[in-house]
Amino acid sequence: MTIIGVSIYFSVKFIQQRPANHQLYIAILTLILLHISVITICVLTVKKLQGWFRQYIIQPIAQLNQGTEALIANNFQQSQATLDAPIKVSEINTLRTSIQYLSQTLQARQEALRESQERIQWRNKQLEILHKVGLEIVTELDLDARLKAIVTQAIEITNGASGGLYLYHSESNILEWMTGAGGGNPPKGSILHKGEGLSGKVWETNTPLIINDYDNWEGRIKNYTIPGYHPCVVGVPLHWETQFLGVLVVTGNAPNTFTQETVDVLQLFTSQAASAINNAQLFAQVQTEREHISILYQASQLLSNATSMKEVATAALEIAPLLKAEDGSLILLDFYGQPLFYSTAEKHNELSFKQIKEFLTQITTAGLESWILENREPALITDIENDPRWLLIPEFEPRPIHAAICAPLVNYRNEIFGFLLYSHSQP
Repeated sequence: MTIIGVSIYFSVKFIQQRPANHQLYIAILTLILLHISVITICVLTVKKLQGWFRQYIIQPIAQLNQGTEALIANNFQQSQATLDAPIKVSEINTLRTSIQYLSQTLQARQEALRESQERIQWRNKQLEILHKVGLEIVTELDLDARLKAIVTQAIEITNGASGGLYLYHSESNILEWMTGAGGGNPPKGSILHKGEGLSGKVWETNTPLIINDYDNWEGRIKNYTIPGYHPCVVGVPLHWETQFLGVLVVTGNAPNTFTQETVDVLQLFTSQAASAINNAQLFAQVQTEREHISILYQASQLLSNATSMKEVATAALEIAPLLKAEDGSLILLDFYGQPLFYSTAEKHNELSFKQIKEFLTQITTAGLESWILENREPALITDIENDPRWLLIPEFEPRPIHAAICAPLVNYRNEIFGFLLYSHSQP
């Protein structure tokens, strides 16, 4: 302002002392002085504003940033020394707590996002495996190989340690352990009844079951499991339409390995597995029927060429290997007034007439043949130790018998005149 005043004063004095013809020159000079004054004022004002902005805005913000970094690092003394403003201790603590909470919340959300991404990736992998399994198990027609593939893939999609599969046998109403993968599994052929063990419970309730501490579970079958191998076990029933097929079992390495998500994945998997098992069983059934037809054809060929009773007996007994039997016997109760007994065992062919008659009397009064005479139908014994129909006569058995099949021989008058018996030393 002083410069502007001085400029105006000297401009007025100069005009008063000069003649009128110099007024234009004086006016131009005055405008120049005014412009110089304005420029000078602007420069000084900008410098003043820069100093004020630096002092009251930039420096406080910088100090606040330094103090905040110190608070995040839990350096309270440094934060107090950095902040020039008189901030209360309670305010600093509140600010520090807020910053820590925000930091923890951010970390928790990042962790949750990471876990969600991992779950999505694992779920995608499971779906890929399910698609792959659907292609593999459907193309495999051998039942044993198909069951093995199902168990292996079930362990993979659940990230399990071991597992196996029980198949249901409707004729004997039992579950049989067919195959397994990994350690600590029951022996092949192990039997469970309804309600026994985890698989028996799954069968009984017809629902999936997870046992998170199997070693200490009161329903554990101790003879079938090894302590430490089964910290966590999940079992899922197998169904084809309304037909119960069995139970799929998977074990984990640690307690609480499996969740409801595991059950959901296994149920999707078992729907494909059940279809594959049903197809394999149908294929095996067709193969068995073809074998039976082949056996019947060969038997008919042998019998059609027989010209004597001995040849008929020989032809009938030669079928035994085709039936996977070890021994066979043809028993005629009355052949022209006397009994006949033909056998693949040399010991039986050495029996006297009296011994044969005594043997036939025993079996037709208390043995399997007695049951056939009464019920007039064939009989199958899978294990003679568990079947009261079998009469044990050691002196007439060429070797220990554990399984047998016997069919009646019926004449044109619908009378039973004999029996055809095949046996095996294994159940």
